[in-house]
Amino acid sequence: GDLIVGHEYQFRVLAHNVVGCSEPSEASPPVTIKSGVGDAKYVEAERFGAVQLLMDEMVRESPPLPERDDSPPPLHRGKGNGNLQWRDPSLKEVIDYLDNPDQEKQLNASGYLQHLTFSDNLIKDETREYGGIPKLIHLLKSDMPVIQKNACACLKNLCFGKENDRNKVNLLVQRPMHFNE
Repeated sequence: GDLIVGHEYQFRVLAHNVVGCSEPSEASPPVTIKSGVGDAKYVEAERFGAVQLLMDEMVRESPPLPERDDSPPPLHRGKGNGNLQWRDPSLKEVIDYLDNPDQEKQLNASGYLQHLTFSDNLIKDETREYGGIPKLIHLLKSDMPVIQKNACACLKNLCFGKENDRNKVNLLVQRPMHFNE
């Protein structure tokens, strides 16, 4: 809605991406809305007609989020943990962890990717585009059975469904190369 003349407001900023949104920023200094008498400026907006500018600043709506947002996910702050901050890894980071020499990272990445690919066809396509299938096939030869299990389940998820034929073909093309070594 519109801001009420004479009322005092404080504003906070939230950052949004396809993963979620950040914690609110600190509150802005208080702003008191004054009447629109005097030299008013207007911006032509396609959807709203003429919109009066607040405090002579150009106000623009943020562009819509793209279907594929490669920006890092928002930071999470731990409550009661001081300044501890973390964020969920991006899909590209998860796929990069699949060939990390640390088996603990391979285990976590393969398990998380299995979860992500369970029913999301966009994630399945992006996993293929980022080179995840050859890395998962390579993990089938891991000396840790739980990593093998995660990789196998993830490959199954990637190939499940009629709309994932490109993943099936990619798996068939990659398979002989890795198992003949």
